[in-house]
Amino acid sequence: MKKSTLTSLSITLSIFLTVFIFSSCKKKFDEPPAFELPNISANTTIAKLKTMHTSIGAFDKIPDTSSMIISGIVVADDYTGTFYKQIVVQDSTGAIVLLLNNKSLNLNYPKGRQVFVKVHGLYLSDDKYNGYQTIGMIDYSVPGTPASTGIPAANISQYVIQGSTGNAVIPFKPAFSALQTGNLQDPYLGAFIQLDSMEFPVADTSFNWGDSTPTKAYVTIPAKNCAGNTINFNTSPYCNFSGVKVPFGNGKVSGIYSFSSRAVNGTKLQMLLVDTADVKMNHVRCDGSFLPPLYIYNGLSDFASIVTKQTINLTGWLNIGEVGGILYTGFVGSTGSLASITAFKVATAPMTSWLISPTIAIPASAKSPTVNFNCIDGYDNGATLGLYVSTNYNGNNTPSQSPNVWTKLPYTAPSGQTTGYSKLNPSGLIDLSAYKGQTIRLGFRYDGDPTHSTTFEFDGPQVTMLR
Repeated sequence: MKKSTLTSLSITLSIFLTVFIFSSCKKKFDEPPAFELPNISANTTIAKLKTMHTSIGAFDKIPDTSSMIISGIVVADDYTGTFYKQIVVQDSTGAIVLLLNNKSLNLNYPKGRQVFVKVHGLYLSDDKYNGYQTIGMIDYSVPGTPASTGIPAANISQYVIQGSTGNAVIPFKPAFSALQTGNLQDPYLGAFIQLDSMEFPVADTSFNWGDSTPTKAYVTIPAKNCAGNTINFNTSPYCNFSGVKVPFGNGKVSGIYSFSSRAVNGTKLQMLLVDTADVKMNHVRCDGSFLPPLYIYNGLSDFASIVTKQTINLTGWLNIGEVGGILYTGFVGSTGSLASITAFKVATAPMTSWLISPTIAIPASAKSPTVNFNCIDGYDNGATLGLYVSTNYNGNNTPSQSPNVWTKLPYTAPSGQTTGYSKLNPSGLIDLSAYKGQTIRLGFRYDGDPTHSTTFEFDGPQVTMLR
């Protein structure tokens, strides 16, 4: 009996020791090694590196024998979807976009991490859409057409060394006049910058930052300061904040500065929005307002039921082919639901068509009532689209004739797009103060003929007043 008891005790003790030793070993095996700062330092600045690339569209190889190392803080990663397989590295002299052929870069190279880049054998070039300088590899897969590409995932650690994390991401704060276009050596180009006292058009504050529809279009929204200086904010349809509304108010905006090869909204200046937290609209607007306007009438809701290529038939709206019998049809795309009209391939000359809103009552107490909408022109050759207002239109099929009286309203109309289609252009805020205490109708009148057949597309008018 004693032998049996001792044997059982020995077995139990043996099992306990085995489990204890295994558990101890497993615990040590699962613990990641502590991060140690790399024994490396930069020997040149980003600004000096960028001087090696002077011609737009060129590919400048850094010699394989080069010992140059740059260092900077990651000021933009790929977490929000604004950048894809890219991070932006910035030091006190400037910034550069680093091309890395891997996904989820934010896991190893998050915003606020210091990185060191051994640049030997890499290529300097520039982004054809945003103008800023990039550094990465070159792709020769298409004969005669070299293209920038990222450092292969397996080789990233050979070039990019991880440094400390949690560093402050501090934007440059240039004067608006200091921003340049076409200058590859501009220290602000590709950098995280901040502009103060900026605001977005009232009409755009009713839209979201990005296009979350299946069309997946890139969105451009102008920001303006009280001096009238404008810069465009561009957002990717793949950003994770595409469903967030553009904020009202006035304040600080930050993003990655870039420039376009052609002017949009009257400027080539651009900013890429990295995160909605970088836009802080905490102050009154240039006109003294702080809260978004109140809707008297929102035509966007009516236009939401428009169907592409089908004749527009909206409740309360009148679609009239007064001369020529041509009616407005629908178009639904990345820019929303639009009314479309053209005299293209119309045999009848001339042609006059109307799309007339439901009745809209403007309160007598309305503070600064206005109307605005957005419009596109295509293949412009002289046809016109006018916006009119009437207080006595009787609803007949001859709006232009007496006793109907229409007053033409001034708006910023798109024009001159002789090939293809323009971007969606804002009309600006059109004053309706003269109609306070009255009931009105708004009328879109198209005039064209076979030789003047410009296509116009526009969204639902929004009539608003200040709070």
